[in-house]
Amino acid sequence: MKELEYHELLIAKANHRVVSTDPKMYAFLEEDDHSPIEDRMPYDDAVRFRRFVALEVEGWFVVRLIKDAEEVYFYAQLKNDDSDGYFVLRLMELSALLKEHHKLTQKISYNEAIFKLFDSIFFLYDVHSDTIKIFGAERSLLKNGEYPLEDFKNIILQRTPEDQKSKIRDFFTKMQSKTGRFETSIDSDILSLNSNATKTVFKGASVYNNLVVDYIAGLIQQEYDHSSNPEHARLFDPLTGIANKSDITSFAMSRIAEHPNEETTIAIVDIDFFKNENDRYGHQFGDVVLQTVSQILVDEVGDTGEVGRFGGDEFLIVFTQITSKDDLRARLRGCKNSVNSAFRGKGPTDTTSLTLSIGTATFPKDASNYDDLFRIADYCLYMAKFKGRNRYIMYEKERHAPVNEILSKNLIGSQLSKRADKSPDEMLIDIIYQQKHGLPIPVQTVTDTFASTCNIDSIKIFKGNPKKLVISSGAKASEENDLLDDEKAAFIDKYENELLPDKQSFYIYNQIQRIADEASPFKEWLKEHNILSLIVFKFTDVTGDDCIMLFESLGFRTQWNQLHLKYYHLLVDILSEENL
Repeated sequence: MKELEYHELLIAKANHRVVSTDPKMYAFLEEDDHSPIEDRMPYDDAVRFRRFVALEVEGWFVVRLIKDAEEVYFYAQLKNDDSDGYFVLRLMELSALLKEHHKLTQKISYNEAIFKLFDSIFFLYDVHSDTIKIFGAERSLLKNGEYPLEDFKNIILQRTPEDQKSKIRDFFTKMQSKTGRFETSIDSDILSLNSNATKTVFKGASVYNNLVVDYIAGLIQQEYDHSSNPEHARLFDPLTGIANKSDITSFAMSRIAEHPNEETTIAIVDIDFFKNENDRYGHQFGDVVLQTVSQILVDEVGDTGEVGRFGGDEFLIVFTQITSKDDLRARLRGCKNSVNSAFRGKGPTDTTSLTLSIGTATFPKDASNYDDLFRIADYCLYMAKFKGRNRYIMYEKERHAPVNEILSKNLIGSQLSKRADKSPDEMLIDIIYQQKHGLPIPVQTVTDTFASTCNIDSIKIFKGNPKKLVISSGAKASEENDLLDDEKAAFIDKYENELLPDKQSFYIYNQIQRIADEASPFKEWLKEHNILSLIVFKFTDVTGDDCIMLFESLGFRTQWNQLHLKYYHLLVDILSEENL
């Protein structure tokens, strides 16, 4: 790696003047100026600098130097000089350091992408500390992390057949003796990455720094009997490049089976309102969203697990090396917040971000097998959707429905969350079935799902006398604030008869110009707030209270689909049996 350029300034302790430095720094400081170095610093930095010099602070700190009325940031370090009366100030320009950091980050990303093309475990042995770091072990019986070399050797020996242990001992001996390049292989699968592996290969190579060996880099990989199963290789999703549904599911099930005494957490991740993204920006943008989200998940999960695309806009994360609940929360929060940041202004409205909903469950704490674990995580995803999306929910028996109730009631959350991919008929049948035979679905979830499936901008339900807003759903419903909803409720109270002429229970306005002249103030108010088409329903809920439901088109005139009217009526029938 190219060494970063830094400057050394020899400074007099008596007056803090620069005695000598390199030509570039002289040019920066203006060579003829012999004032104290802190005269080139903002006041706060100068005070701190003098204090650090007096205390002989040795650590690095940030300091600003003024050049042509602009502040230039440097990373600084103080160092005593061998001669009395002087000290050395090391300066490294912060912008150069950040550029180098960006280059290194890119290089690491490139290398990680290359490493993931191989079903291999990589290691780096530090000859000075006699420790070995393991990478890429997510799909094996080993664990990522740092080990004393002797401990790691014993782990490998425990899995090696007796008649081949000498090969392993010889490999580790060559590693400790810093042999240039070396390798060995044993006729056995000791990693359990794949049941068809017939051989495990170990390779190592010395890494030199100034002609001295600092590290041994290497890999452990398996060879397969292709004739017995030519399809042993991992399967990837062609759009995102991560594991596909079959591969990530197989990995999760194998992990649970092979590590029955260790925790495995699965997280089901769903992109909120993804169908609306496709409808609004087009399928090419939808593909970009899927590719970007998948990369964000991979980056945030890191070496703590594996990420796969489960289908559509859903992903499955299998965490294998999470150390605590706080660690899991940090990973999930990172996934959610990074997606928010990457797609600002690309949410359901121009002022909102794209969001994720996530549900998680942990083996063996929450379930004893993969199928039940998935259903519990799915239930948590459902709850995340119900609570307003843009959140993660980790299953906790003290706060959520008991496991036996979730499993016995067969409440499968992602089936609800994926209703946007179903026809209105399927969606309504699903809702009615769940209401009659499963756990009751909250009314808010019913209207959210209906709005998403039928692509309705906004659904509002007002109840009582005087009217008050009780339900608000739809991708654009949040564009209206509480004050506007209160105004709308007041208008509905005043102009209800004009909105529903001849005492009808529902009325369709493909254009709001058709609203009666008697209700012209309400008509003008709708135009002012960009509501250009409207369907109005009047019904009573299970308590006998009058309710008004509005289906609104915001910003565009809509020719309401007459074939969908039966769905609206059926939704009203469902809501009539609820206490709104």
